[in-house]
Amino acid sequence: MRRPTGVSVLVNSGWRSAALQDTLLREAIDEYGSEEEARRWAATAETSAHVSGEAVDLGPLPALDWLSQRGWRYGLCQTYANESWHYELRPEAVDSGCPAPYADPTEDPRMQR
Repeated sequence: MRRPTGVSVLVNSGWRSAALQDTLLREAIDEYGSEEEARRWAATAETSAHVSGEAVDLGPLPALDWLSQRGWRYGLCQTYANESWHYELRPEAVDSGCPAPYADPTEDPRMQR
């Protein structure tokens, strides 16, 4: 991806091991008080796009703003409305644009496994 003038795009998180994803989910359960609420923010190791290597968490805010307007040109799409930092590769977006993001991971059919 060509670096946008004056905007630095940083990868805050990319591929994760299943063990790390399990830890993040347990921490989210502790923070949000239930697995149901935690699943709005953290996937299981079996469903996480980070574990499968298909997602990155990006930043900072100026980069997220830039990507929200132009990421489709590179096949990068924000997947969840509640996670402005979470992007996944969607090659078809180059031709057809990004699909509307799910409100949160609980709406994503891939998370229903």
